[in-house]
Amino acid sequence: MVSERKRCQYVFKDLLEEEEVSCTRGVWKGSDRYCVFHDPGKKTEKAKEEFTRALRKQLGPGDFDCRGYEFPRLGNMRISERTIDAFEFTCLLPDSRTIPDGADFRRAHFPLEVVFSDCKFGDAVSFGMARFAQGANFAEATFGDKADFSFSCFGGWANFQVAEFGSEANFSVAQFQKGGSFYWTFFGPGACFAMAELGEVDLQGAKLPEGRFAGCDLSEATINAETDFTGRKDVLGDELCARTGKSDRGDARYAYADAEDAYRRVRQLLKAHGFYHLAGEFYYRERVCRRRGFHIALVPRWMLRGCRPLLHSAGTVCFVARAGWHRTAHRTPALISWVLRAIGLCLGRCQKSIRRSLEAERRHSVLSWLAEVAAFDWLCGYGERPGRLIKRAALFMFIYAVVYFYFLRDWVLTSSGEKLQGFLDALYFSAATFTTLGFGDYAPRGSDWVKLLVVSEAALGVVIIGLAMVTFARKAIRD
Repeated sequence: MVSERKRCQYVFKDLLEEEEVSCTRGVWKGSDRYCVFHDPGKKTEKAKEEFTRALRKQLGPGDFDCRGYEFPRLGNMRISERTIDAFEFTCLLPDSRTIPDGADFRRAHFPLEVVFSDCKFGDAVSFGMARFAQGANFAEATFGDKADFSFSCFGGWANFQVAEFGSEANFSVAQFQKGGSFYWTFFGPGACFAMAELGEVDLQGAKLPEGRFAGCDLSEATINAETDFTGRKDVLGDELCARTGKSDRGDARYAYADAEDAYRRVRQLLKAHGFYHLAGEFYYRERVCRRRGFHIALVPRWMLRGCRPLLHSAGTVCFVARAGWHRTAHRTPALISWVLRAIGLCLGRCQKSIRRSLEAERRHSVLSWLAEVAAFDWLCGYGERPGRLIKRAALFMFIYAVVYFYFLRDWVLTSSGEKLQGFLDALYFSAATFTTLGFGDYAPRGSDWVKLLVVSEAALGVVIIGLAMVTFARKAIRD
């Protein structure tokens, strides 16, 4: 057992899990406070050799618990014809270059470039809150599921070219201060880059199915036509989490707000690189998420039920105040009586005002939501589905033709008084009215209700035709 006086004083703190673990190793001869792994003052070649020897001894039996390790500042890596200071971690591994499941490098500090190229990582490997002062090389590395780089900081170039990640890789709140490369990197479903600062990161050819990008800085990223953000489901992971209730935010309203933000950021990136058609698809999904979040944000009935105790309390105080006024009207000074009466009246009005405002807000929100669904999404898909307008126009003309033929045949006549002879005549009259051609061979006669119905079809046709012209022109100019 190592005595308390000679024990390493390093304490690992995980802010997310509120975890505190003290190091149980003894201090080494180069420090009177820390062990060889946690000492930040290793600057000599001898210190590097001691660290390497101790680390190789630890990794031999498969112990990859490297939380908070301070890696040495001396390296031994040669690239082409120049020598670069780097710590080549792969030289400490066996020939298989395999790092087992659960390897923990949280809060580790790599003052030089660290090399993990061509390594095979197991599941749940964590580099959370690690600091890569001069960058990192993970080129062609293979990661299992739930690889964690959350809150990590890459001070230099981060190289993840042609790497492979399992599902739910986590780069949330990671910082790429001098850029990096995910060139042709393959991610499993659910990769998370929420709140990450990617900077000048190369995402050309990267496969990010069902990726999550809420709050991610993609303004300087580089993509190409092979970059995939959605996978087979054609939606981002933020929207999937909002649908299934698996979002970290808990409340579905905030989850859809995150999904809307993610679609907006990816859309702006696609638009900046000239992929206007795909940017339009992401704009459509952005508006859908906004609408769904708005629908959930409507004042629900449970809120009205939740306000009932407040309303009942106000009513009770109002009744007591008024009753007190009546009882004390003849036995107390007039000033106190009028004060009690004023309190009762004010509380009564507040009670009615709260109830009316909640109900009015709910009605207004519901009507706004229905108008958005009907006018924008169902008709034209927020301007990104112009084909819907043709289908909706044909549907309206057919419905009106059915009404004319089966219910109003006696009121739609020719100038000579002849009725509609067949369904094709009714469809012809409906199309002429919808497109506002008005040849005059058929016209409504007699009932004012029939005339109003024909006018409503003509007005609907004007709106849809105008909307179709704007939608098609917008897409033609943009694309």
